[in-house]
Amino acid sequence: MKEGSQLRDRMEQLRGFRQNWETRWQSISDHQLARQDFTNVEKHRAPRDSLIFDGTAMDSWNMLTNAMQSILANVETNWIYLEVEGFDESELEDEEIFWLEFAKERLLETFRSESGRFAVQFNETLGDFTGYGTCGIASMYDPALRGMRFSSRPLNEIFVDQDEHGIIDVVYREFKLNKRQALMSFPEMPQEVKDRLERASNDEEFLWIQSFEPHDEIEGKFQSQVVLADGYTKHMPAVSEETLDELPLHVGRWRTDPGQRYGTGPGVNADAFARTLNSVVKDWITQSQMSVRPPMLVADDGVVGVPSTMPGSFTTISAYHPGNQDPVRPMSVGGDFRVADAEITRLQGSIRRAYLHDILQITDSKELTAFHVQELTNRSQQWVAPVFQRTKVELVQPMVNRSLNQMIKMGAIPKPPEALQEKGYRVVYVSPAQRATEIEQAELTAKSIERIVAIAEAQPEVMDNIDFDYIVREGHRAFAADPKALKTRRAVKEARERRAQQEQQQQQADQMLSAEGQLAALSGQADVATALNTLRRG
Repeated sequence: MKEGSQLRDRMEQLRGFRQNWETRWQSISDHQLARQDFTNVEKHRAPRDSLIFDGTAMDSWNMLTNAMQSILANVETNWIYLEVEGFDESELEDEEIFWLEFAKERLLETFRSESGRFAVQFNETLGDFTGYGTCGIASMYDPALRGMRFSSRPLNEIFVDQDEHGIIDVVYREFKLNKRQALMSFPEMPQEVKDRLERASNDEEFLWIQSFEPHDEIEGKFQSQVVLADGYTKHMPAVSEETLDELPLHVGRWRTDPGQRYGTGPGVNADAFARTLNSVVKDWITQSQMSVRPPMLVADDGVVGVPSTMPGSFTTISAYHPGNQDPVRPMSVGGDFRVADAEITRLQGSIRRAYLHDILQITDSKELTAFHVQELTNRSQQWVAPVFQRTKVELVQPMVNRSLNQMIKMGAIPKPPEALQEKGYRVVYVSPAQRATEIEQAELTAKSIERIVAIAEAQPEVMDNIDFDYIVREGHRAFAADPKALKTRRAVKEARERRAQQEQQQQQADQMLSAEGQLAALSGQADVATALNTLRRG
């Protein structure tokens, strides 16, 4: 474990890595999302929305965030499976099959739980993901729930580093806790730190640093430490130390360039368009106000005092004779709104495209045929597939794996049978996007079978090429149907053996009846021959 001063020095190094990104994220927040502050953070400050004059970026960002959640993790479906790689289900014992099914149901239950708050917190996490290109969500075991609790972490408190392979293996958090919260969170903190807190009021907030990084001594493990980051406590020890099997704070990135620590998301691509759009709309609003309430022209010496331009007000003027020019009249401000309208439309379209609005949204236009809609769907899956794959590897799959391991460790899921541990098992995450691809493959397979059946009418032997059991099971899984509706492979094998045995018994019985009939016929013929011989002798 590191000393408290080492953690603070490492934190400053990570802060330097993130400094340029903070300016970019702040621009996105100021001109698009009004979501959070990254520079000059002030307590109880309202979001910076004074620079936003058009809501296109915020609306597009919200649509993409919700679409990503429905595409990545629809918790109402069967999106988690457990399997034993290299082993068929018929090769597993009954207790192994039961444990795999039970563990899967408990995992689905904890992700669907309202108390665990996965759906809500994941949506907040994806807001950072689609807006800034980087996000973080924590997964912790809660004994009161006997399951996992999920918490979206603000991007402004997350600092990361990666290994030589581009995998994030260092995550630091910088957050605030007041005296009361700190004493509740770290009841066994060193006395030196406790004395420092005791001198403060209950509401006084302190800055804390929490680290997650590879363990200094145990390979394959991670270490977590929490230290007080107050400027007057540089040499104070850590208040919490823990050894972990996995990172509990999962960081996802939209896309990165080689060596890039933080991700580049749609919000980054839309930022230039959004800043220009806000400027154009601001000028458009100013011009509109001038058209509704134009500045006034006043004839020289035609007005006594300062003229009032408020509706319904009176301005006293000196002598006025009919035929003279009006002493007070509106000023012609000119301007062509068509130019501004065209530019606003262009910029709004660019922002929507940056947020993949034209790819993810399936239009309901009557001019599109079913073929065109299918092509749009396939194209969207192809263009966004790299993002889905990266999100699965960096964000969702590690979170699912940790949830299973933590629930086994804490007894919420019983330990797997020893034989199953030797064989090895894994969690399979199937996103709705991957599900759509598998459904399409199942439909294409069904069409192929129809053609093969037509060929089989002329050449029946071609049916020997088809594995109908595989087609039925894969098609059932692709449509996310209830797996309990299908019998196990072992049950199917036993049923077929019983059927074959019954058919064999029936065949033997039929053969016996046929033999008895033949014997009876032969016996009857012998009796007739004997009677004729007797008559001839008589």
